[in-house]
Amino acid sequence: MGLQERIGRKIDARARIVSFIPEYMAYLLNRLGQGEDGKVPNERIGGKKPTILGLEFGEKVFYKLKRGLKLEKIKDRWEHGIFFGVRRKSNELWIGTSGGIESVRTVERIPLERRWGEDNVNWIQWAPWRKYKDVVEADGDLPEGVPAEELIEAKNAGTRIIETRERAPREFYISKKNAEDHGYTRGCGGCTSWHRGLGRQPHTPECRERFRQAMAEDAKVKSAQEERGNLKRGRMRRKERKKRRRRGRKGIERKMKKTGI
Repeated sequence: MGLQERIGRKIDARARIVSFIPEYMAYLLNRLGQGEDGKVPNERIGGKKPTILGLEFGEKVFYKLKRGLKLEKIKDRWEHGIFFGVRRKSNELWIGTSGGIESVRTVERIPLERRWGEDNVNWIQWAPWRKYKDVVEADGDLPEGVPAEELIEAKNAGTRIIETRERAPREFYISKKNAEDHGYTRGCGGCTSWHRGLGRQPHTPECRERFRQAMAEDAKVKSAQEERGNLKRGRMRRKERKKRRRRGRKGIERKMKKTGI
C-alpha cells in the first residue's frame, strides 16, 4: 500500500484509517476503471469524463476552515489535516484532524518533506459509519484501534539504514525562547511561522548567522561549530591522502617508463 511506503512502516489492519480504504477504492474505480467500451462507470452514468484530485490517500494537506463569526476575521483560516476520501453526495473532501473529521471544499498540498509521518495514521480516530461523537445515523461501534504499546513496537521495528555518504553538519536548533530573548528576524520564514501559528519553516541564512553571533557562548552553538570544524578537517585529511596516492602512482609510472617495463 502506498501509505505504508510513504511513512516507512506497515500499517496494522486494526488502525482506523484502514476502514476508509474500501470507500475510497470504490470512488477511484468508478472514475478510473475502464470497461470494454473505453468508458469508466461514472462516465456511463453522467455522460462526461470525471476528474480526479491529484492527492494521495492519507496525505497531509492544508484545508480551508469554514467561515465563522464576522469578528473572527483575524484568525487563521487554514489548518493541517489528513485527506482520506470524497463525500459522495456533495463531492466535498473528507479531512481528518486530531480533533475529528471535517468535510471541506478547498485544500492545498504542503511540501513533500512535511506530507508524511505518524500523524497520517494517528489523526484518524473515527470510522465511515461513525464520523463524529454522538452521530444519530451511526451504524456500529468504532474499531478498537491498535494499542499504544504495539504502535511503539511497530515504529521501532523499522528497516535498518546504513549510511554510506558523509552526513552534512547539523545546524544548531533555534527555539522560540531564543527568538524571544534575542528578537525575531524580519523576513525570515522560521520566525514568521511562530507569529502566525503555522508549521515550522526553515530560517534564512541571514537569520541563522544573526543568532549564531548572538548565541556565540551557548553550548549548542559551540557544539555545532565544533562538529562543522571536525568534518572540514576530516575532508582536508582525505584530500591530502588522495593527493599522496596520486603522486605515488605517478612516480611509479615514471620509473616504469625509464626502465622500459
